[in-house]
Amino acid sequence: MVGNRWITLLAAAWVGVVGVGLFIPLMDNDSAHHANIALRMYLTGDYVNLVDYDGPYLDKPHLHFWLSALSYHLFGVSGFAYKFPSFIFSLVGIWAVYRSGVLLINRSAGIIAALIYATSASFLLALNDVRMDAILTACVAISVWQVAGYWSNQHLRYVLGVVLGAAMGFCTKGHVGVLVPLFFALSYSLFTKNWRPLWNPKILLGVFLFFLFISPVVYCYYLQFNLHPELLVRGKDQIDGVRFILWEQSLGRYSGEMGTDAGGDKFFFFHTFLWVFAPWSLLGFLCLFGKKFGERLGVVSRSVLLVLVIFGVLVGFSSFKLPHYLNVVLPLSSLWVASVSQQQPHSFIRYSRVLGWCMWGLIGGVAGLVLIVWFPQQPVWFWVGLFVVFFLLFYTIRGRRGLCVEDQVLRLGAAVLVIFWILNAAFYKSLLSYQGGNQLAQQPDIRSLSGKIYSLEGCYSSSFYFYTRTTREGVSVGDLKNVRGFLLLDKKQLGLLERAGVVWKKEWSVLDYEITKLSLPFLDPQKRSSVCTSLMLLELGVD
Repeated sequence: MVGNRWITLLAAAWVGVVGVGLFIPLMDNDSAHHANIALRMYLTGDYVNLVDYDGPYLDKPHLHFWLSALSYHLFGVSGFAYKFPSFIFSLVGIWAVYRSGVLLINRSAGIIAALIYATSASFLLALNDVRMDAILTACVAISVWQVAGYWSNQHLRYVLGVVLGAAMGFCTKGHVGVLVPLFFALSYSLFTKNWRPLWNPKILLGVFLFFLFISPVVYCYYLQFNLHPELLVRGKDQIDGVRFILWEQSLGRYSGEMGTDAGGDKFFFFHTFLWVFAPWSLLGFLCLFGKKFGERLGVVSRSVLLVLVIFGVLVGFSSFKLPHYLNVVLPLSSLWVASVSQQQPHSFIRYSRVLGWCMWGLIGGVAGLVLIVWFPQQPVWFWVGLFVVFFLLFYTIRGRRGLCVEDQVLRLGAAVLVIFWILNAAFYKSLLSYQGGNQLAQQPDIRSLSGKIYSLEGCYSSSFYFYTRTTREGVSVGDLKNVRGFLLLDKKQLGLLERAGVVWKKEWSVLDYEITKLSLPFLDPQKRSSVCTSLMLLELGVD
């Protein structure tokens, strides 16, 4: 059994690693983009309409934006305030995974599952590059916890818990927040051969409460779209907002309306899952395929694996899929590996030791690339933090004998935290110094500007709008002669202004690179500046 001292040490290191990520500037695209939708709510007081840059936003529901806007009211507009609700939900999610393990297996498995969940790769990434997925995953974890409680005791409070978790998941990202817990409930009933909880009349009350809990979001879609059929989204009008959120929100990814990223990759889930749930996915599969012939899997393992297969097939047929879509299965995946650790402890320990040596190699590779080749200049506090997490890693190796499952989980978890300290405190922090939006917004004289800021058509910098607390207002080159104020643009667009005879009296410029799409030339310090462009702000007019 893992002692309280070891849990406290690992938890303290986890808070330190994640805490650094909370203060890293927001990345453009989804993270800063979503933060700006909440910022518009905060600035205008309009919490009904979702507005994306210059038009209505028809993709994700309201809860994530509402929570972010509330956090702005509490802490002010900052990257930390945007990330804070996801952090709090994730803490609840860790507790939910622990309780699920206790209810479904035993206390030791609960602790192991929580440690695995908290140190899985995509879970930690989701607390740095924050989108909807951290809150959604926590909601799924809460629902699974309450499903486990309901199967052991059909008390009304568990029905309420399942419904609340599922409703919050739905109000965060749609149907997937409901489907994963539902798949698990059906799968668990199948393998336990216990269908009676599904026929309890309390389920009908739960269905009613679910629709009651999601009604604020549904009503907002009605107000924004059903009452305004003239609104255009992706070139379409006459949008039925209620139908969209209740039916079409997820189907749009199957039809390709949301895009076709990885659309032809039918095995997307199965190979992407390996790194999303790393390093624990490798351990789980090694134990799964390394078990002796005829050795039966436990009920929890079989239930989770069936859900993973079903979910993987569904994701595979989607026309639009991204790696963070798989985060919703991390709570169940953690329970699967924890279950395996109790059923096959000897195999688990043997494979964990092999994986531990691989982790040392990975630590060396990540540290060498980040700290020697790519971004060697790091502040003193980074090295102090690196010493602390390395000390924890060595402490778990020397302080524990390594003869039990808990020892191996502690060591692998500590190794993951070493890697993510390097990533959060060095790699991502250094990358953000090349994201022009937040760098330009931090210029002292720009922060004190009082004029209106426009964006030239084709120039989008969510981080700039967020950190200057402005909403994007686009303008074409042809309209610039009648505009006074400030203009945001990419340096490549300067020629358009010069040919149109636009004049300006002052300019600011910073290096800019789309850091979410890395390339080898950018990572090479000698070639980096040659592949960067510049983000510029011009003060329009003449002296």
